[in-house]
Parts: sequence; structure tokens; C-alpha cells
Amino acid sequence: MFTLYRADSRPKDKIKDPKKPGFRAWVELSLGQSQDLIRRVAINFQQPVAIPQGATEVNRLLADSNGRLIGLTTLYELIRNVVSSTTIQVSTATSEVTGGRTADTKYKIELDFPLYQRKAQRSGLSPEVQTVHSVAELAQSRVDAYLITDTSTIDGASLIALYKESQRESESAPRNGEMAFLTPIPLKWITEYQVGGGTWQSM
Repeated sequence: MFTLYRADSRPKDKIKDPKKPGFRAWVELSLGQSQDLIRRVAINFQQPVAIPQGATEVNRLLADSNGRLIGLTTLYELIRNVVSSTTIQVSTATSEVTGGRTADTKYKIELDFPLYQRKAQRSGLSPEVQTVHSVAELAQSRVDAYLITDTSTIDGASLIALYKESQRESESAPRNGEMAFLTPIPLKWITEYQVGGGTWQSM
């Protein structure tokens, strides 16, 4: 079981809106676009990828790559700093700190299935795929980003995210990392919500 957290200014009813339920990026990528972006930055610099024009920072990064692999960590560092309407990811945290962001409502996200992680390696991607079953098993690198998927291959994945451990204030502080989803977080994964630091309530 993976438990993740997201601070969001929208109330529960907005997250449950049947027209657009769950969490989606401001600039939403299709599953194919998410897969192609990972291939383009970490596997094959000739991989065609059509990123929506609204994702200005990512498009600029791809245009400036000069026919080379960019790497997962570079992509992660770019998207984690984009908090405007041009972002392509949905950010979550592995602790209730939620990446230091504050909002009226905090949401709990639970994934009751194994995930697969692959480490960024130079500009490419490690061929080694590790199966992980909880946040505690996620890699603890504060240098490299990891590709997170719900299958052992990119081709078969329907969940695509980038993960990196956050810097802790001290070794005794609890672990916290950011998992940035390039694919939507469906409503069925969002199990509880909390308003103003109050009691957790069922969605």
C-alpha cells in the first residue's frame, strides 16, 4: 500500500465533479504523450513527442536539447518548479508535509498495488527494474529521480510518475519525497480529505 498526500485549494465537491473527477494536470498529457516524453528524455533522443503548446517550459526544454537525451532528473527538476497553469504534472508527497505547500484541504491518496521504479542513469535510464510495495521501499536518493510505473515496462504502463527524495532538515526527520504524476490521479485512489488540519474524513 502506498499512501500519498496532496494539498489542494479546491474543496471535496470539486474533486468529485463527475465532469472532471480526481486530480489532473493543468496541461494534461495523454498516456501516449507521457510515455513518449519519458522515451524522449531518457531512452531515444529521436523519439517524436507532441507536447501541448500550453506546457511552455517543457517544450522549451525539448527545443533546447540539441539532439541529446535530457535525463529524468533534469525533467523532474524542471516540472517540480513549475506551479503555474503550464504544468504537466500532479504533485504529491509521501508525508503529510505535502512538499511544504499549504492549502485549505489536504487529500490522502492510496494505491493498493505494487509499483515499479527505475533509476535515472546519467542522461539515460537504468535497465534494472525494482518492484516496490510501499513508500518505505521507494529509493532514498536525493540526487537522482526515479521513473515510477504500474507495470515493469513503459509500453504497458497506465501510471507514469517521477519520484525523488526530498532533502531532510536532519537525519532524524521523517522521510519525505515528491511523486509527480504525468498521468491523472483517478477519484477512486483518493480516499480521505482533511480541512484546515482537522479530522480525516472519507471522500
